[in-house]
Amino acid sequence: MLNQPIAELPESVSPYAALETAYRSELSRILMHISQERNIIIRTEKLNFPYLNRVLRKLLEDQGFELVLISGRNEAGGIPSSRVQNMVRQFEEAVNSYDESTVFLFPYIDILTSSRHGLSNEGREILTLIHENPGLRLIALEDPEFPLHSLVVQAFFSRISLEGVSRHQIVHMITRNEARRLE
Repeated sequence: MLNQPIAELPESVSPYAALETAYRSELSRILMHISQERNIIIRTEKLNFPYLNRVLRKLLEDQGFELVLISGRNEAGGIPSSRVQNMVRQFEEAVNSYDESTVFLFPYIDILTSSRHGLSNEGREILTLIHENPGLRLIALEDPEFPLHSLVVQAFFSRISLEGVSRHQIVHMITRNEARRLE
């Protein structure tokens, strides 16, 4: 039962606001780890990536950091190659020119580092770059349905889960219209 007056509930809630509300404490922990140069794996469904990317970008910018997305998208006019090869190339180029305020986001590190026989060749290259550059600030996303190889997990300080929503937070994500339907 909802113990909050319907008039106090929001008229609408964007997916970005819902993500920030649902995972406020987890997002604070992510910022704390990044500020202390600790790499993080965020365990969440890939469907959350567009919202998480935007929320993290804003929160990190507010803290003086720049978020660099390692997504493997082909650049306009670039030589066509596989997305996995592009991710490796993007990361290599970014590592060669980063500064202390740079935070790298790997939304597809699980795909990049996995193969049928364990760690992929591209995964080995990425891990080598990570280990050769201990000052990097990294955030990697791990889909619950596609767990990371243990060698990849070892390169990160912490794993934070953005799965499910606590009862205390869900009340802030219910709109007035939704609450009226629940009455």
